[in-house]
Amino acid sequence: MTTPTTPGRELDALVAERIFGWRWMAYPAPNNPTETWLTAIFPPPAPDRIVVANRYDRIWRPSSRDAPRFVEWDTCPWWEDGEIQRGVPHYSTDIAAAWLVVEKMDFDERALVRDSSAGLWYVQRWSHKGRFMWEAEGVTAPHAICLAALEAVKE
Repeated sequence: MTTPTTPGRELDALVAERIFGWRWMAYPAPNNPTETWLTAIFPPPAPDRIVVANRYDRIWRPSSRDAPRFVEWDTCPWWEDGEIQRGVPHYSTDIAAAWLVVEKMDFDERALVRDSSAGLWYVQRWSHKGRFMWEAEGVTAPHAICLAALEAVKE
């Protein structure tokens, strides 16, 4: 699987997986549970969070890395804090969701810079000694934040 670099749902899913610990799960298709398996991404277990149960939930299993991915991003529901939630947050296109990435990665918000002449956003990483380490650029602030988080987990 190639790493997505443009803002959108594939990048959102990659951030969910690598930064927040979401997992790809294989489960029986509702209309053909004995022969067809679907693969979707779900948040990790947490207090007050459960994947919406169905009669086949006992046979859900982790997906292999090369399994085809389910692309109906917003149809995989789960319960959290008494309310139904759907889909991967829009980390790469919504600043509120991207700010969850900033908080999770403990980025210094001063590292987010906009270059008005180029129309790009940058997130820069510097060492404690002031040495430049790397930079991620995006067309929007959320996009740059997501690319920076993925770069940071490579370190």
